[in-house]
Amino acid sequence: MEPVTEQQWEQVTVTVPVIAATTNIVGRAVWVTGFSLRESTGAATADVDLVAGADGNGDTLAVVTLAARESVRDVMPGQGVYSNDGVTVKVNAGSVRGCVYVVYAS
Repeated sequence: MEPVTEQQWEQVTVTVPVIAATTNIVGRAVWVTGFSLRESTGAATADVDLVAGADGNGDTLAVVTLAARESVRDVMPGQGVYSNDGVTVKVNAGSVRGCVYVVYAS
């Protein structure tokens, strides 16, 4: 995949609503540049993976474990991590909400 040039760069925020099950949030090729997630119940831990693709079975892009009431913000290395088939939030335990920052591939 060719690097994203400055003229192509348009970062957008994809909202992750409160979810407790694996959910596809982007259905097309993107560079994942970062994320911000929060454990949403305030009473339990959460374990989620950001995964390439539409079904939660793709390559792992990020692994996040949160204590009750905890939140995390992180950026991906370089210009981000490329996913040809979109991004899914795979919920292994608990529930989360937040957002994922992406640049749509052209």
